Amino acid sequence: MQDLHRERAHVLDLAQQERTLLVQRAGGSYAVGECRGARGVALDAVVRHGCEAGHETTIRQGARRSCERAPRAVQSSGQLEAKSLARAGVLAARRADTTRERADAARLPRLLDACAGHATVACYLSVPPEPDTTHLIAALQERGVAVLLPVLAGHREPAWAWYAGLAALRPGWHGIPEPTTPTLGAQALASCSFVWVSALQVTAHGDRLGTGGGWYDRALVHAAPDAVIATLVSDGEVVPDVPVEEWDRPVDLIVTPTRTLSPMANRS
Repeated sequence: MQDLHRERAHVLDLAQQERTLLVQRAGGSYAVGECRGARGVALDAVVRHGCEAGHETTIRQGARRSCERAPRAVQSSGQLEAKSLARAGVLAARRADTTRERADAARLPRLLDACAGHATVACYLSVPPEPDTTHLIAALQERGVAVLLPVLAGHREPAWAWYAGLAALRPGWHGIPEPTTPTLGAQALASCSFVWVSALQVTAHGDRLGTGGGWYDRALVHAAPDAVIATLVSDGEVVPDVPVEEWDRPVDLIVTPTRTLSPMANRS
């Protein structure tokens, strides 16, 4: 029994480390006793980390409400633990995956088919071990599609800029690449009819487990009402269920290396 408790404590400690790294990946900060807002490239809930002796407090983001007006809601410890353990498990599996390049190559044609016919597409520049989006972005540009990417450095609220090629990128917050083209406000997302968001896990109904900082929940408030919201994951990351809260926004389309799923059909 003591061994079991030690193993559980070790897993939770790893999850805590992963959560800290995820907030850093998101462009925010985590510190016990501090209350600094997290921001990120691909995130699933507006989260304030470490506000009260290490507990996490979330700011609920309604579908049509600004971040500043969103009421605060405290996640249950069970939900926090479940999400942290799930995120840690997915990240560990991604780092250990030796087939990632083959999976990325197999997924790319499906990604392009999914957003075919859309003249303006919002995406994000992936960072290993995330499923690759760099080849998707390059292929879209070659096809004459305008690609909008997040800008984090120096911006608390969601900001964007148009992709203009690899030569027009710079290291952004925590080294995440971002365009050097003029920065646009959160409302720029409304110009895109298709939006790619990242996920760690997703269900066939479109429930998404993001990386834990809330950037996309804030950003998607400004998406066009008829925009397609899509995500890309591995086959093994499509799971029966994920921990969700009432403010988590589901996706409309899921692309894996072998499948393209339409959660909207499963919800009806």
